[in-house]
Amino acid sequence: MRFPFIRREKKAYPVTVLCKVMEVSRSRFYDYLGNLKRPDDPGEVALKVRITAIFKEHRGQYGSRRILKQLKNEGHQIGRYKVRRLMRELGLRAKAPKRYKVTTDSRHSFPVAPNILNRKFDVDKPNTFWTADITYVWTLEGWFYLAVVLDLYSRQIRRLGHG
Repeated sequence: MRFPFIRREKKAYPVTVLCKVMEVSRSRFYDYLGNLKRPDDPGEVALKVRITAIFKEHRGQYGSRRILKQLKNEGHQIGRYKVRRLMRELGLRAKAPKRYKVTTDSRHSFPVAPNILNRKFDVDKPNTFWTADITYVWTLEGWFYLAVVLDLYSRQIRRLGHG
């Protein structure tokens, strides 16, 4: 009730005086003005549609700079901060691609063990061929290393002591 009155009368009187008379702070009045719903500009609505389409075409990986570049290539006259603001209003946020981490080095000069199994996984007797693998998992206490040894005859994982 107070803010619409101040808004109507601000052409005739200073905002400072109106706010003092109505016993509200100027900052709250300007917050009120900023929160008023303005009618959407048809050009901005079309831009929002195009920005959303570009964002989806690139699986959510394009940020404001890349979208701006594509819009400029399409002939739009627009600035980066406007693209950023429209993306924020639309709730579009670019996701960074997951980085690929190399965990093995196949190009080394160390000797390589011979492949005596040669992909023949059918075994006639227990405890003749075993396979193994190792991996690591990040935990809150640091890296957890896990090694598994498998008897190819019984397909059971061997429990080995540690320490």
